[in-house]
Amino acid sequence: MFQKSSEKGGNIMKQGMNWKLGVCVVIFIAITGTTVLAADPIKIGFVGIMTGPNALNGEYCSEGAKVAVAEINAAGGVKPAGATTFRPIEFIIEDDGGNPQTGINAINKLIHQHKVLLFLGPDYSSITFPSMFVAQQAGVPQLTSSLAPKITTQGNPWIFRTRPSDVVGAGIIVDYFAKDLKISRIALSYTNIEYGISGIEEVEKDLLKLNVKPLAKVSHAAGDRDLTPAATKLIEAKPEAIVSWGLQTEASILVRQLTQMGYKGKFFYSSLDDIFIGVAKEFSENVYGISNYVYTDPRPAAQAFRKAYVAMFKKEPDLHSGAMYDAVYILKEAIEKVGLDRAKVRDFIHNLKRFQKATGIFYYDKNGDCGYFQCVTQAKALKTIIIHQYGYK
Repeated sequence: MFQKSSEKGGNIMKQGMNWKLGVCVVIFIAITGTTVLAADPIKIGFVGIMTGPNALNGEYCSEGAKVAVAEINAAGGVKPAGATTFRPIEFIIEDDGGNPQTGINAINKLIHQHKVLLFLGPDYSSITFPSMFVAQQAGVPQLTSSLAPKITTQGNPWIFRTRPSDVVGAGIIVDYFAKDLKISRIALSYTNIEYGISGIEEVEKDLLKLNVKPLAKVSHAAGDRDLTPAATKLIEAKPEAIVSWGLQTEASILVRQLTQMGYKGKFFYSSLDDIFIGVAKEFSENVYGISNYVYTDPRPAAQAFRKAYVAMFKKEPDLHSGAMYDAVYILKEAIEKVGLDRAKVRDFIHNLKRFQKATGIFYYDKNGDCGYFQCVTQAKALKTIIIHQYGYK
């Protein structure tokens, strides 16, 4: 029940990513003898970065959703409110290529060609913000893992987050550095894209509330591979800590160059995950971060998802995987409670309280923000460990 759409027509399997999910369904049918999965599927879409230099992002996102879809289908599917039979989920993937216009085209294709009930993604705020009007105009629920605060301040009732926004993340890391660690000499760094700009603005606001003025605020472009000028400016400010908001590759280059230039202070990165660690390698050691999901989280729900993900993909999940896994289960909950009416699904999610699966406790509000749950993390021996959790009780 999984397909990746091809621009050349028809549907093709993404190499190596779907066969195991099909096996789960086949085994279920063989054991139970049921034919329930022959019913018309409920189509759920996903749009994300599946090609190009940042394709790992889309891979982690889509794989988290695929684990949930496989579990649900193997258990018999979803029984919409008012229905008498269960129906399988068909998961359809479209590539946004990390480009806003391609993202708009991908969302249009999901809605108008594939006729999905609703969809997940994109993850990059720079794709989500200029494209979210498409789902709004069509009246289709959209669950995004994008973090830029302004996404949910535009009066769009059809968009929801699957991770707490940067308003939450910025506040937590500022409290941890300034209050818990008593650090006042802080410099700021960011990738000059929507995610980086809006995230570092939230950090600056929270610092000013504590009467802490950043020593420096230095930007770099997406795609920069020599961050020596930025690193030089940051070191010249003589900070005790640097807060960096932006893309994984650029942040990994920055922390490596800072270390090579003799920087000994603390370094915080907004998306500390396996993508960042995989590029930064030994230079990731002791880097701080925040995350909605960490695979070392001992909570039973977090470990149950980790076990299922590793069994399917032979690698550890990341924060994007956890967010999209939970998103599918939120949609299942909505469909089972209110059926297949998109407006009713939208209203149900807005009123969802204390929904809990792998990543945290979801409390949706009228803007589509999902609540307050976050971990302060740190990289140790190429793994991410949890230092402190907020909002998990």
